[in-house]
Amino acid sequence: MIHKSGLSAQYLLVEGFSATGVIPDHSLLNIILISASQKNHLCDHLGQPQDKRLFYKTCGNCEEEHPLTLAVEHLCSVQKDIVFAKDYLGRLPLHYGALYGREAACKTILRHAKVQGQGSSHILSPDARGYTPFHYAVVENNFAVAQVFLNALVTEHERDTKLDGNHMNKIQELLNISIRYQLDDMVLLLGASQLYSGKGSGHEESPLYVAAEIGREDYLQILLDNGQVKNIDDSEKLHGWSALFIACVKGHRNSVKVLLRYGASQEICDSHGWYAKEHAFLRGHFSLTELFKPWDKAQVTGGPASMHVASPNTAGLFLSPKVDHVIVNIGVLQHIGRVMGVDLGISSSQHKAFTGTTPSVDMSISNELEIFGINRESLLRARTIPILESDTCESLGTVTFTFLIIKGNAATNEPAPISSYVPEKTTQLVGHRGFGQNSADRSHLQLGENTVQSMLSAAKQGASYVEFDVQLTRDLVPVIFHDFSLSESGTDIPIHDLTFKQFMLASNIQSPREASELIKNTSANHNLEGHDRNRSRSRSLSAMNAQEIDLIHDRMRFTVDFKNKGFKPNTRGDSIHGPFTTLEKLLVELPESISFNAEIKYPRIHEAVEAGIAPVGLEINEFVDRILDEIFRNARGRKIILSSFTPEICILLTVKQQKYPVMFITNAGKLPANDMETRASSLQAAVRFSKRWDLAGIVFASDIFLLCPRLVGYVKQSGFVCGSYGTLNNDPESVRLQQAAGIQMLMADRVGFVSKVLNEGN
Repeated sequence: MIHKSGLSAQYLLVEGFSATGVIPDHSLLNIILISASQKNHLCDHLGQPQDKRLFYKTCGNCEEEHPLTLAVEHLCSVQKDIVFAKDYLGRLPLHYGALYGREAACKTILRHAKVQGQGSSHILSPDARGYTPFHYAVVENNFAVAQVFLNALVTEHERDTKLDGNHMNKIQELLNISIRYQLDDMVLLLGASQLYSGKGSGHEESPLYVAAEIGREDYLQILLDNGQVKNIDDSEKLHGWSALFIACVKGHRNSVKVLLRYGASQEICDSHGWYAKEHAFLRGHFSLTELFKPWDKAQVTGGPASMHVASPNTAGLFLSPKVDHVIVNIGVLQHIGRVMGVDLGISSSQHKAFTGTTPSVDMSISNELEIFGINRESLLRARTIPILESDTCESLGTVTFTFLIIKGNAATNEPAPISSYVPEKTTQLVGHRGFGQNSADRSHLQLGENTVQSMLSAAKQGASYVEFDVQLTRDLVPVIFHDFSLSESGTDIPIHDLTFKQFMLASNIQSPREASELIKNTSANHNLEGHDRNRSRSRSLSAMNAQEIDLIHDRMRFTVDFKNKGFKPNTRGDSIHGPFTTLEKLLVELPESISFNAEIKYPRIHEAVEAGIAPVGLEINEFVDRILDEIFRNARGRKIILSSFTPEICILLTVKQQKYPVMFITNAGKLPANDMETRASSLQAAVRFSKRWDLAGIVFASDIFLLCPRLVGYVKQSGFVCGSYGTLNNDPESVRLQQAAGIQMLMADRVGFVSKVLNEGN
């Protein structure tokens, strides 16, 4: 059989066995089927070419005269029951024919079985492991054999003997296997047949569900065009998810489009009362937004909002603020492509487990990271190090990890901690950057953002909290400023690279007196090329004021921030300019009755990338310590919430102090997604991160709650205060919808206007 000698095979079968008293049985047939496949393996082993044209040469290029075919034909003829005999594995000869892709042998066996009146039932006869010949044909991707089997079953099914439900379930199981293995030809073969039910059986998912799960819209179309799918909304048993649900969970946009086009319902719920789009947006798949109908604004309860109430936050992982800690995550925490946490270039067949004790070593923090200068560090926290063989120093692979060093402070003057943060029962209005962030919109009065006057006005107009942004200058002064860079300087220089006096100069130069002095020192014939002088200005501005404003804008026109937005917040001519201020001044000068939401603005990687500057910032512990020290000195009894977009800042804030609640801010739900931070990539990821570090609450871009208001309840039931921010929070209908959904903190720019809307709702 190995050498394909037809004459030798014929002699042994017809004369040799009988002369020696050997009685051929199913074992011989199985050996022949297996041996006939060894030639391929032998050629692989010897490195000889496998030319299929040589496969039949000794038999005159006739497949029917192939020695394997002759052997099978002869054995089936002399031993009538040989095709139905099972070996110790419970396998029929047909199992081996399918396993090794012997199409002609399988045809011969099926023909003899049919002559004996057995039909094709043994195509689906299981062995001791529960696998049928058809299983082996599919798993081994032996398409020709599978086609033989399917044709035999179809012929029998259409002629006289209908396949029972059990057999149809087996064929559907094979279709599922083909889909999961993504065997395109096999999927087309089985998916276009009429021999499966199209429904899930028991805990088995339907083929449509499996195709949606792996995101193969071409498979979905094959199945839906076939007509066997009677109900596109059939669901699996565990979660009650239909194909549309699993496509939404996985974020397969094209699959969702196909399913909706073929009539999948958006109105059905799973066994927990969730809609499909709620699963999509929970996981951050916002590219699906336009595919779904708008939310029914009257429906704000049930589903995510009615899940089992989580137990109150308890101190999960307590890390003492008085000692150093290193937090290590294997892999990267940014969406920067596929990066293996552990990438080994070796393998071993030995399974000996490590039996020694794990050593514990006290390690001091070195100063090797100070290569960027004193109090400086890279914003890129991922490191890749080699794994070296101890004797030869040969590289065995790499380990990529992300780390955060938390430096303790034994002499901290942290105030006594509070037990827990209890949110107010009604929606709390937060004045965004005080009286609202500045924008290019001229439809309403704009005080300069992040100024003392802005904070006072917000409180007067009904804000429960005023939110502001805290950064540190190069000489470690906490200042109130939002943007990454100080465009007012005429450059893209980050705030942390300026001294406090340099920072304040950009503010002072906008005062009328300072600006007039600047004009005197500037040539009257200075040509402001390319600058638009026709912007809207207050009628009260004199010609001299207009010239001053033009000069200020001209200085900024080549900066990244100004080119992107066309204006700069808290700049004369765009808003009512107020002096830049500091954290100390806010704490000391504003009435204690004004509650603070202090957003700690540590630089993020995407901000540095967008500005085209090096991703380097102040050392993060120094950054947080200076801000906390200022708060501890001057907060008195003021209500303060600490918050940040940066996960590492949230970790440090919750470890270094327990008095003030810490809230994680995330733009999950806001497109385009510039921030590549995995912990902020979705509502689900933000909840998991916040649970891990026992944060008090999470503030989301309001877009997600307007798409799926019941997710407000999901966040609250997970044990967190739920807040939102964004320009949509200035729209009365958006405010009412979130208020009805139970939002606890709503950050807005139009403070007075939104306050009236909230009061109407209360």
